Amino acid sequence: MLDYNLRTPARITAQILDDFCKGTPMYATGAFFVAAQKKHNINARYFCAHAIHESNWGKSAIAQAKNNLFGFQAYDSSPLASARTFDSFEHCIDFVADYISRHYLTPGGRWYNGATLRGMNVHYATDPLWGQKIANLMMKIPEVKNLHPWQTKMGEAALGELASKGLVANPEDWKNQLGDPPQNWLFFTMMQRLANHAKADTANIFYADTLKKLFPTLNPAVVKVHKVRTDGGTNSGSGTFLLPDGTILTNQHVTDGHKTLTVEMHDGKKYPATFIRDSAGMMAEGSSVDLALIKVAIKPPAIIQLANIQPEHGQFCVVVGSPLGRPRTITFGIVSNPDDRHMYHVDAAINPGNSGGGCFDLDGRLIGVPTLKFVGSGIDSMGLITSAEIVKLFLERG
Repeated sequence: MLDYNLRTPARITAQILDDFCKGTPMYATGAFFVAAQKKHNINARYFCAHAIHESNWGKSAIAQAKNNLFGFQAYDSSPLASARTFDSFEHCIDFVADYISRHYLTPGGRWYNGATLRGMNVHYATDPLWGQKIANLMMKIPEVKNLHPWQTKMGEAALGELASKGLVANPEDWKNQLGDPPQNWLFFTMMQRLANHAKADTANIFYADTLKKLFPTLNPAVVKVHKVRTDGGTNSGSGTFLLPDGTILTNQHVTDGHKTLTVEMHDGKKYPATFIRDSAGMMAEGSSVDLALIKVAIKPPAIIQLANIQPEHGQFCVVVGSPLGRPRTITFGIVSNPDDRHMYHVDAAINPGNSGGGCFDLDGRLIGVPTLKFVGSGIDSMGLITSAEIVKLFLERG
């Protein structure tokens, strides 16, 4: 998120921001941040996170005494006395949005260094972690997830089936909520109900069609990684093209103990790979992070895009990789426990060789890296993926 373009409009509503700030003095300011986004072309999700960070959710002395959510003009020598006074939180949000937009996010602006938190951090704050702290808050603010046209179509078909069986009340209300803004959770709820009432075949037809369209896009971006170990043994895993210079993301355990690394492309061509770095010593949620970067000297046929938003509980996903050395398979499942920042549980099939590959949402964005699978008597479909949020933190470590 440090390099996220703050000119990109957030897919957000005032209600989402109000729910996020509920129980704090910033509650009911959501409409002001959404209005600032429209008026000043500044991402409302970032701007709300900025205000939360600077004002401690509107509870700081400056926010309470002067309606100043950003510590605007609060100088270190006498912050409360020097801070600018605003008529209201609304006035403050509008004024500071205009100021930041003109001076920090516009090329040629007085302190412009790129319209990102990393760029703003150069001149806006002396704390080198200021941008990262706001980025961490941004990640916690949910966004509206738009439905694909096929999801809307399938949702309406599912709703018709459910309504005919009396399994939903007020179907017109449900149908309206598929509109503006589109409600992703509603679609998935209906599909689950449909599947639970002997309509799984109908759902599977639609999902099979989606996977057929998605796989050709993801396939060129996912590679097989061959490792010859220093002891002469061999292993294989998977990886995904991350950057246009040939950088590939994989797991640390895929590269550990390597003597040589070779990447096999989707068309069967093989290229030697150079080890760049791994996540040795990096911890998240009390456990070690398992990621690595390698590189090949070719232009990738495709690169993956990291998801900017946390997946929802029950969201559908696909895993692409080379399990047991078999080239580029695709499996389908759902995401669980997305509130765990480090690892998500997925029930899509993950097997040895999938490690380091990609777990994608139905937009083709990387939501995690298949890393671990629990095995044993009575254990089924228990795979873990390292989250995209941890991938971003790993990349930012340089």
